[in-house]
Amino acid sequence: MITLNGPSDWDDWLEVIKTTAIGGEIWELVNPETAKNRLPILKEPPRPIPQHVNRDKTTIAQLSEAEKEQFEFLRFDYHRQISIYDRKKATLASLQTTIQESVSRPLLVYMFNCDTTYDMIIALKKCVAPTDRVRQLETSTKYQRLRKSPRNQVVEPWLQQWECVYAECQKLNLPDIKNDQAIYDFLQAVSSIAPDFASV
Repeated sequence: MITLNGPSDWDDWLEVIKTTAIGGEIWELVNPETAKNRLPILKEPPRPIPQHVNRDKTTIAQLSEAEKEQFEFLRFDYHRQISIYDRKKATLASLQTTIQESVSRPLLVYMFNCDTTYDMIIALKKCVAPTDRVRQLETSTKYQRLRKSPRNQVVEPWLQQWECVYAECQKLNLPDIKNDQAIYDFLQAVSSIAPDFASV
């Protein structure tokens, strides 16, 4: 599990939280990109009663055979829905614990008095998540560093980092990689360790 210590950990940390929430089918309940007033609410399904089949009858004994069959179907569906509800409720509680355990001690204070998992993530986002401008500057700096030859580095990790940083540059629409610039930068960087490849 990734520990959230500061802005540089935010994206990776949130991705782990998102994966956990998607696995428990609750991401739509905690997604910090959704405004709170548009957030779905997890509601316990109502227990079926005879009036759901026939509003004039208050007991199962009063129902006709056809109505009893319909009522049994409602009960079956209720048990299915309550099972889903209980699972999602348990996953939400578990995710709260996961978040608390994956946040460094100095950041815990930001989650005090948060009533829901969503509130916890939003509180952390406000104080930890980097702004778009910070992301652009950090990614551009990483890219400029990668433009240097990996001569004194292990090539495989350097290549993986190149792919990750390039993808981030694309996501942020940085000018560093416009007009095939990234291709020329990459070839220039590897020319000293793979001259034949770079020249081709």
